[in-house]
Amino acid sequence: MSRKKGGIPIAQSGVVPYRHGARGIEVLLMTTRSGKRWGVPKGMIKSSLSVTASAAKEGFEEAGVEGLVFERKIGTYRYTKKGRVWKVDLYPMKVTHQHVDWPEAGWRTREWLTVRDAAHRVSTGELAHHLLKLPVWLRNSAPDLRAIPVLGELSLKAA
Repeated sequence: MSRKKGGIPIAQSGVVPYRHGARGIEVLLMTTRSGKRWGVPKGMIKSSLSVTASAAKEGFEEAGVEGLVFERKIGTYRYTKKGRVWKVDLYPMKVTHQHVDWPEAGWRTREWLTVRDAAHRVSTGELAHHLLKLPVWLRNSAPDLRAIPVLGELSLKAA
């Protein structure tokens, strides 16, 4: 992909870590390394990994979570950074384990929020839209999904 200004958007994948909490579905957000903005774990797609496995890897590195990743994306959002456009495909991740320590713990803060509170906290409108539609998306998608192994972890794929 082109990394030139105004070129083709740079592809990334990310996860929307969620759990079923006392307040309904909750989403885990974490800060950027600068601590100025809140978002979800995302990053470059590793050539040696599937798109979902790469997204899951970012979930662990940036937010210290592991879980079940849906093979079907919830949506895509774009953002601009350093004059470049980035395109992020988002995959819901049902969190099964949250580490106390993780690779980027020293640079990031994380917080569980209701879907509505998470949507208000993120800085990208498209990301907020996908967070808000998560509960309905899960309700409509869950019956059609089954768990399959991906790199030792579990991923959810359409049956």
